[in-house]
Amino acid sequence: MYFGILGDIKNKTKIILKSDFNLIFKSYFLVKNIFVSTAQDFGTYLGAKWEKESKAEASKIFSFLEKKIIQGV
Repeated sequence: MYFGILGDIKNKTKIILKSDFNLIFKSYFLVKNIFVSTAQDFGTYLGAKWEKESKAEASKIFSFLEKKIIQGV
């Protein structure tokens, strides 16, 4: 079951977040000491990072999540 879709962050890449998205988020963001509770929060966070901080960092996060989703965390 799909929880939602995050995508079209400049490069038109789409991520499908499964119902276990919280586990995926926690595995990355708790290490970074950032609390992200919903897909919308994550989209806002990643979009801001892309626009204002670092495209490389945003891409790294995006790739990390893609791998986790593909692996079926």
